[in-house]
Amino acid sequence: MDFNAITQSYYELWLGEQGCLTENSNKNLFIYSTERNKIQLGYTSCLDVLVWIQSDNFILSYGDAAKAGVNKIEECFSILYGASDVAHTLSNIFDCNVAHSIKYVYKNLPHSDNNDVKTLVSGDYDDYKNFFCSCHPNVKDTYWLKEYFDDMSKHGYCVGVYINNLLVSCTDAPNMPYMNDKVQEIGVNTLHDYRGKGYAAIACIKAAENIIISGKVPQWSTSIDNIASQNLAERVGFVKLSDVLSLSL
Repeated sequence: MDFNAITQSYYELWLGEQGCLTENSNKNLFIYSTERNKIQLGYTSCLDVLVWIQSDNFILSYGDAAKAGVNKIEECFSILYGASDVAHTLSNIFDCNVAHSIKYVYKNLPHSDNNDVKTLVSGDYDDYKNFFCSCHPNVKDTYWLKEYFDDMSKHGYCVGVYINNLLVSCTDAPNMPYMNDKVQEIGVNTLHDYRGKGYAAIACIKAAENIIISGKVPQWSTSIDNIASQNLAERVGFVKLSDVLSLSL
């Protein structure tokens, strides 16, 4: 399975032009895409601007709401340097907050033979519900949780670590707006008192293994401020692919 090619194809759909990462020789692109006019699965608003930044690759995808501002970006493009500089310029032009995330690509599967890890099945729902409510005490309405858990556990995406019969760390499976038959992102939570002990890494390694066995490519994405998630990504087999900036107008 070509992790890199499939992951890049996934993000090409986000950017709105097939081949813009894998086939394009012009490394600086401004792409108008109707994808920017849609609210994607798992999001609450359109991402009107999406910017992909690598050392040798700059792609800005925009929709109808951002057309006027993008002209200003093109005018000053030659003097922009690095993700922080681009984010600052976007913020000034559009007068809104710019989200900065890091996208990863899966490289290899680290070995883990820890006996405390378990792929949860339907009968483990009560454990998962108690865990979820402990991690998200402000979420009062959990009518949807059983269906979500059943779908994850059916595919082997819900992997947990038990300590003294208590579920202390567990992965989940965020919705994938594109290619949900080929990719699956890994999410993970750990109870506060059990953080920093390596339990999340154990769970994520097994979850990645299950995703690969199911015929899909593991994905990882995190914010620029979440250093713990960035370190965890590298521990469980991911390497940085790109900085991504996004904004909603």
